[in-house]
Amino acid sequence: MRQFFLERFGPAIATRPDRGRRVRTAALYLTWALWAAAGRAETALVVSVEPHERQTLDWLKRHALCDYVDVKPTATAEELAELKAAGWKVALHMMGHPESFDRQYRVRKRQNFTVDEAVGNHLRASNGRAEDVVWQILMEEDSAGVAFPRALLREKPATHADADALFRRRLDEALAAARPYPGVRLWGRAGFASSMHPFAAAGLEMVILERTNDDVEDLSTGLAFARGAARQHGCRWGVDFSQWWTAIAACDLENSASFFRRNFFLSYFAGAQSLGIELLGKLPAETPASATALSDAWLEFGQFQRMHRQGTPVAPVAVLLSRDHGWISPAYWHNQFRAWNYARLPYRVGDRGIDGVFATAFPGSTYAMHPYPFGAYADEPRLATYSLAHVSAAYVPSPADAYHAPPPLPFGGFGTAQEARETLLRESRESSAYRPMADSRWGDILDVVTEDASLEALARYRLVVVAGHVVVADELLRKLRRYAEQGGTLVWAVGAARPEHADFTGCRLTARLKQGRAWRWREEPAQPEAFLHVPAEPIDPRAEVLAASPAGEPLAIAVPRGQGRVVTCLLPWLESEHAPLSALATRILDQCVEPLRPVRIDGLPVQYVVSRDADRLLVCIANHAEVPWTGRVAVRDAEAAWNACVELRTAAAVPVQRRSDGAEIDAAVGRFDVAVLQWTAGAAPTSPP
Repeated sequence: MRQFFLERFGPAIATRPDRGRRVRTAALYLTWALWAAAGRAETALVVSVEPHERQTLDWLKRHALCDYVDVKPTATAEELAELKAAGWKVALHMMGHPESFDRQYRVRKRQNFTVDEAVGNHLRASNGRAEDVVWQILMEEDSAGVAFPRALLREKPATHADADALFRRRLDEALAAARPYPGVRLWGRAGFASSMHPFAAAGLEMVILERTNDDVEDLSTGLAFARGAARQHGCRWGVDFSQWWTAIAACDLENSASFFRRNFFLSYFAGAQSLGIELLGKLPAETPASATALSDAWLEFGQFQRMHRQGTPVAPVAVLLSRDHGWISPAYWHNQFRAWNYARLPYRVGDRGIDGVFATAFPGSTYAMHPYPFGAYADEPRLATYSLAHVSAAYVPSPADAYHAPPPLPFGGFGTAQEARETLLRESRESSAYRPMADSRWGDILDVVTEDASLEALARYRLVVVAGHVVVADELLRKLRRYAEQGGTLVWAVGAARPEHADFTGCRLTARLKQGRAWRWREEPAQPEAFLHVPAEPIDPRAEVLAASPAGEPLAIAVPRGQGRVVTCLLPWLESEHAPLSALATRILDQCVEPLRPVRIDGLPVQYVVSRDADRLLVCIANHAEVPWTGRVAVRDAEAAWNACVELRTAAAVPVQRRSDGAEIDAAVGRFDVAVLQWTAGAAPTSPP
């Protein structure tokens, strides 16, 4: 036991050499006691397992890899009581909306039970304590053919506001099913990142986002939305990992362990408070470890999680969107821009700027939805009844609503999806090359908030970037003004910024559009780029022109406001001709984000997240390439003496070089692998600055 304590807490306490041995030992055991009293870790592990799958349950129990067993509504009170007696908590997996409930259980599965029977079983197994019952009442109401998309196709909302109202009304109808059971804890799982804010606003205890299948966006964008929604609305958040890959024979592809491992570690250090396995699969009896790539990765991660706290994620930047944005990452195979999932609403003016912000922050994010990694098939693939790429004719309210995405290539190497699956499994089982994951330009330090965020919520961020079609009226303008006056930096563009905001922007806007061909940042050489801009005249004597045309016309203006500042881009909606985020807007964001980055990584692209607590800084780096990665990692914090660095998965010390503004190391990450660097005060630097 003592060895466990030392491995778990020793590195942090060992960084305090000024304290005596007794003090360190006492602190060690006190910390352990507090940690144990609070629970096994900050993040709950949730696994979908049927009560009769004893071998899988035994494996999870033996390795302590599950906190909540996710069960279907057919579980009996006796089965639930047995799970609870074994030490598990239980989460009921059951749609609350009556239409969803009937279609899922009565029509599709021909099951005969009621909501009252299912919830009643959980209450009986909990001895009537409603606070011990978790009901996942919103289960993918935005995707996977469950509910909301069908309603959209049937009702055909004409505007973003209509689509938003329809969605929120749908959620209210679903949550009404919980009214007869006051005190029951309500969770929700969504397929698309845009659902996170409506879910959180509905009052759920936990909002969970599905990732790792080919029907949803990338992990990085999802983390930004889920974490931002939870912080805005004061709830918890998590990630559900799905094995559905519809273009390769539907479910359970047996993706490589490396693919899941990177998703687990990145989500954990991004701050996820629950991590779930949607389908683990049956494991054979008496197996010493596990039987699948997924369970291999889950076993390694679970053991790591028990030893290492995740810290608090570092996310000083917020992207502010409209409440009704309905944005999803544009799939690379789409031939038109759409919002609100299957409503297929055309973009509003300015919404391309949202694409640009996230594609710039997370390069490669638009490739995550990848249903055709092997090109076209000779025979049409058997896709899911309702997915991003396919809406079957049998499902839709009218033939005109059926949809089948064309493959991005007119040719392919397989006759059927099943042939592709069998070949992949036979050759390597390494699916990572076909499961794209995004990299990080600045690190995953973004959260997403919406225009109805409170001033207190905005004040958590040092930089707020307004993106997309946001109407800045009186209430929102008041919040943004107070945000800047209290020390925040606001970046926005003409479109959101209007002539009536002159006393806030510090410049007088015209109502004209002129073409620009190049821009110059301060005194640097001009950069060619085709764009439109709105001529403006600075009227605040403190206004600073950050960028101008070769003719001297302002293109970006910064003005102090209280303790903060406002940066206005005069290119409408941050866009240019060839890019949803113009090169000038990218430069503005680079300049504003750079001072806020706790870590800088030089080398080929990787994805990384940063978290910290009182005496540690953690950098989780994921290499999504099929070749090893090497680069330089610089921790930029002159106030902290980051003298020691350890890679936690291997427990290997990494030589540190001190610099005037922090410390840096040379790092390496294997192909399709992940490294976790823990920085502490430690001993003196191993090499001179």
